[in-house]
Amino acid sequence: MEGQHAALTSSIQAVEGATGRFAASGSAVDGRALASACESLGDTLTEHLDEEEEEVLPIAARCVSPSEWGAMPEHALSHYPGTRVWLPFGLVLEAMPDDVRENLLAHVPPPVSEMWFGAGSAAFANEMAFVRQGAS
Repeated sequence: MEGQHAALTSSIQAVEGATGRFAASGSAVDGRALASACESLGDTLTEHLDEEEEEVLPIAARCVSPSEWGAMPEHALSHYPGTRVWLPFGLVLEAMPDDVRENLLAHVPPPVSEMWFGAGSAAFANEMAFVRQGAS
């Protein structure tokens, strides 16, 4: 898990660098590089989350209360330093199967629900459309 966290940190840094280059240039080349970096991050995150689901969640189910589990998303997002808190949440949601996404969204804490269903989902969709437009 620690190795995967390091790989995720590296992938996130690659996305941040590509985001800066794309924001500065707006070029299709930089848009494709950003889309590629996001795809790589998605692949790394999927591998990590799959393993967490197999290995960590069974342990968590025995050791973490429902109220503690319910507090985790709000806690995690409250520590996201970006002004676009919807971005990591949207990327995670995007990678989920529809039924899992619907279940998660039905059970997120009110602050997360307000963020996502307020302006977050639309902002995420707009940004991803903009980024992906450069990738096509």
